[in-house]
Amino acid sequence: MKLNAVIKIQIQQIISHEELKVLTLLYQPLLGTKPYTLYLTLYTLSNLETGISQEFQQKDLLDMLNLKSKEHISCRNKLEALGLLVVFQNGDEYIYSLKSPMTAKEFLNDTIFGSYLQDQIGETQMKNLIAEFRLSQVDLTSYDNITKSFNEVYEIKQVELLNTGNHLRGSGKNNGTKIINDKFNYESFLELIPNRYKRGHLFNPVVKSNLEKIAFIYQFTSEDMYEVYLNSSTKGELPSEEKLRLQASLYYQKIHESSKPEIVLKTDSIADKLDSISPQDIIKMYSKRDNISVDLDTAVAFSQRNDATLGIINAIILYTIKEKEGILPNYTYLEKVLTTWQNNGVKTTEDAVNYLAKLSNSEEALKQKGSSKKSKVAEPDWLDEYIDNF
Repeated sequence: MKLNAVIKIQIQQIISHEELKVLTLLYQPLLGTKPYTLYLTLYTLSNLETGISQEFQQKDLLDMLNLKSKEHISCRNKLEALGLLVVFQNGDEYIYSLKSPMTAKEFLNDTIFGSYLQDQIGETQMKNLIAEFRLSQVDLTSYDNITKSFNEVYEIKQVELLNTGNHLRGSGKNNGTKIINDKFNYESFLELIPNRYKRGHLFNPVVKSNLEKIAFIYQFTSEDMYEVYLNSSTKGELPSEEKLRLQASLYYQKIHESSKPEIVLKTDSIADKLDSISPQDIIKMYSKRDNISVDLDTAVAFSQRNDATLGIINAIILYTIKEKEGILPNYTYLEKVLTTWQNNGVKTTEDAVNYLAKLSNSEEALKQKGSSKKSKVAEPDWLDEYIDNF
């Protein structure tokens, strides 16, 4: 996205205090502070009277938020993934269409969002949040409902039907997030259901959406969902969401020997992956030393005593343990490697990946000495393989 790209912000309605509470307590743990701030900033810059803001340049927005372009795109993508933002592009012009948060009930009952939030904050905090949004129940069994209906109060004589069009401020229902699951095909799932169990609710969009979400979160195939559905339904009747979730969890546990899958943020680059793994995990996977605790202590000391990004630390540990055939050198050796890398311009994790590429290409060039072929600079294959193992 270019720095001079033009952005307009579209908004459908004013956010209520309750929606802001949902955004802060339920969405923010999944988004993180920067995407949360981006949403609030876009909302503040929007025009609540006309529904469309004035034009902003990308660089102005980045300066306002103190973000780099790559960070902005990452934050924007999280808002898109959680159903809070829809982005439209026409060349270098963009429209950011803000969506209101779900209600607390919709969010907490959503198969994906509810599970993801509990995975992030734990069951205890989840119970506290549910209590925060729970309404007190009033027993009305001893009361009579004496509310008047419209036609008991008003008499309709002649009225012209109002046609307002659709472009009014107000809540367009937030249906959550868009799901693409290559493993599950709803039509194939329906074909597996015996005719005697095929009921009308299976063709209801809400039921279809709920089944698709369960299939996505557990990464079930059509055949898997067939088993889950039959275990949840009594003679083809519509199963409750609770039954579906229970049977999905039991089926997943049966196959994977785990109670539930883990939802993690997808990363695309080697640098992102290097920034997200721990030095200890690298040692546990690749150390060949008889006493692995020696390498673990070295890795911990190296990461704690040096002012470098976690990605750089991980890159050096991976490179040296590979070069030394599974035996991590001592702390002094690693520190000398770090100094050498820094003297060669390595300041960020991206720099470390590029420097590894140069080292790998230099080694390849030595192997091909005497050949007229020049090796192309690219991320080393071994690094991809090492990190993919995680």
